Amino acid sequence: MDVKNCRICGAAITFIRTEKGKYMPCDAQAMPYKKAQDGPENIITPAGKLVRGRWLPGGQGDGVGYRPHWASCHK
Repeated sequence: MDVKNCRICGAAITFIRTEKGKYMPCDAQAMPYKKAQDGPENIITPAGKLVRGRWLPGGQGDGVGYRPHWASCHK
């Protein structure tokens, strides 16, 4: 995986190709998540699928995913 730095905040990011073929800038660190249709988070899977859910730092869930960087960028 190619890791770059955000031009705005300097954080480590990577680009995940979505199911629609677009590249989504995401935080470079993958985290475990739990799927939940009413979940507060947008999660991008390594395969580029967008799911709703909750992050489970340090836990086990339905898989690992990436946070879209726009959700954490310190603009």
